[in-house]
Amino acid sequence: MVLQVERRDVQIGKNQTKKLRRLGMIPGNLYQEGESIPIKVNTKNLNDIIKKYGESGIFEFIFEKKRATSLIKEIQRDPVNQEIIHFDLQPISRKQKIKMSIPIQLEGQGIIESKGGVIQRQLNDIEVEAYPDQIPQSIQVDLSQLDVGDNLYVKDIKVFNGIEILSNPEEIILSIAEPATQEENLQENEEITEE
Repeated sequence: MVLQVERRDVQIGKNQTKKLRRLGMIPGNLYQEGESIPIKVNTKNLNDIIKKYGESGIFEFIFEKKRATSLIKEIQRDPVNQEIIHFDLQPISRKQKIKMSIPIQLEGQGIIESKGGVIQRQLNDIEVEAYPDQIPQSIQVDLSQLDVGDNLYVKDIKVFNGIEILSNPEEIILSIAEPATQEENLQENEEITEE
């Protein structure tokens, strides 16, 4: 699957970008050799790429008859309907290591809940460095061995050889807390009523 990228005429104003979206296109920028080139892509094509490779995935694109490897540097979404309204592409070399934020996906939440624990999440992704072909779409973290009162740290994450985690190893990804007791809930409700 290849993303077809076209050069975009730069005309100032929201009307121009709205018109582009009505035509089924999404505006963006391509960062290439130190310059930012205004581009546009087919909305369906971009959504298909994201569906297949993820928002941090590596994929091929064609721009002005040249094929290259790229990743999505940034995506801006509409706050109401979450549709993509703008994006940035960053060409990369498969022979050079890159730094990226990778989302953390949790597994075993049901087991934590069955133990009476409440997951308090503090970190959604971690920064890694690796060759493009080694970077996963997400990092899976199994919570099934954790108990109430435990913390999960960045240093607890296991990754494949060749991937270096750049995030602070002492940073807490999540904590397993006890659920609030009925007494605590009553006290909170009384405080709210008094206010």
